[in-house]
Amino acid sequence: MKIWHSDLGWGVLASPDVDGEIWAHFSAIEASGYRELNDGDSVEFRYRRAHQDAYRYVADSVRRR
Repeated sequence: MKIWHSDLGWGVLASPDVDGEIWAHFSAIEASGYRELNDGDSVEFRYRRAHQDAYRYVADSVRRR
């Protein structure tokens, strides 16, 4: 996890598998109750090529390690 905006419900992930950053929405977090991440959390996720603002990838199935 690079950065998470709790007040906005989205953040930016990084992966050595892609060139660029990966946009993540709170709805992609696999957890019960209130879904939130913290800056620096270690997470696992899948991603797909898509366009969200300036990001070329969007995260799916995000979960803490």
